[in-house]
Amino acid sequence: AFSGVGVGHRELSAGGVAPGFLGYDQLEASSTIVLIVADGEEVSAAAKGQTVEVLTRETPFYGEAGGQVGDTGRIVAADGNAFEMTVMDTVKDPNGLIIHKGTVTAGTMHKGDVAVLEVDTGKRAATALNHTATHILHYALRRVLGDHVKQAGSSVGPDRFRFDFTHFSRVEPQALDEIEPRYAGPEMVFYRVLGVVANLALILNMLIVFGALVVFRAVLTLPGIAGIILTIGMTVDANVIVFERIKEERRTGKSPLAAVRSGFEKSLSTLLDANITTLITALILLLLGTGPIRGFAITLGIGVAGSLFCALVASRLLLEKAGFSTFIPVRVSEPSE
Repeated sequence: AFSGVGVGHRELSAGGVAPGFLGYDQLEASSTIVLIVADGEEVSAAAKGQTVEVLTRETPFYGEAGGQVGDTGRIVAADGNAFEMTVMDTVKDPNGLIIHKGTVTAGTMHKGDVAVLEVDTGKRAATALNHTATHILHYALRRVLGDHVKQAGSSVGPDRFRFDFTHFSRVEPQALDEIEPRYAGPEMVFYRVLGVVANLALILNMLIVFGALVVFRAVLTLPGIAGIILTIGMTVDANVIVFERIKEERRTGKSPLAAVRSGFEKSLSTLLDANITTLITALILLLLGTGPIRGFAITLGIGVAGSLFCALVASRLLLEKAGFSTFIPVRVSEPSE
C-alpha cells in the first residue's frame, strides 16, 4: 500500500478511482499518471534519482496478490524522451489501487503526464509457469496423499514457488519418493510418454501460428509475442486436461485405446468452454482494437484455434493411430500406510 500518503489515497478511493487492469490481454499500454508519492508525500513531479510510488488510470502491471509477486518493468514518457522509471515492484492495496514502486532513472515525471507502461515479459512468463506448477503439484499431492489435501497458501515468483497445504502429519519419505520423481520431477515436464505427444502437439501449434503469420504477412510485435506465450500455456493446459482424463480412465481398468477415446470425450466440453470464450475475446479485440491490440488478437485467435486442433485432433490421432496409447502407464501403487 502507499506509505503514509493519507489524503491523496483517500481522495482517490472516495472519488471512485480504481485503475483498470489490462494485463490479461496486453503487457504494454499507455495511460495517464494520476498520483505520484515520494518520501510518503504526494508530489506533483519527481526527478531522476527519486524513489516513488506511482498510480496510473490503467495498467498492464499485475499487483502482488494471492501469493503471486507483482510485475516489474518500466514506465516511460509517451514521447520516449522526457522521463523513465524503473518499476521494481507492483502491489495492490485493499481498495484495489495498483501501485507501481520504483526509481526515476531519467528526466522528470509529472502528475498528468501520459506514460507508456511496459511489463518485463520474461519475468511475467516465468511467474506464469511457476503458477501452473503450483496447480500440478497440488494435483500430485491429492493423488498421492488423498483428496483431503487443500491449498493453504503459496508464494509464486519468476525464479521459485512455495506451496503450502493441509495434511494430517508430516509427509512420509515413501510418499515423497512417489511425488518427486513421478509428478514434481520428470512427469511435470514430460508426463512420460504422453509428454512426447504433448511436445509434438505444441510444436505443431507453433508451426500453425507462424505459418499463418507468414500467409497474412503479419509483423510480429511485442503484444503478438505475448499472444504466442499465452497460446503456449493454453496448449500445455489443454493437453494436461486431456491426458489426466486418459490416465484416470486407464486406472479404472479400461484398455489403452478405450481410455484414450473416453478421456477425449470427457474433456471435450471443458476444453471447448475455455477456448471458445478466449476466441470470442480475441474476435472482439480484433474488431474493436487498433494497432498492436489487433496484432495480439490475431496471434491469440490463431493460437487458440491451433491449440484446439492439436489437443482434440492431432494428439488423438497420435495416440490412436501411431500406437502411443499402448505406453500409457497404469496408476502406480498407493503409498504404504
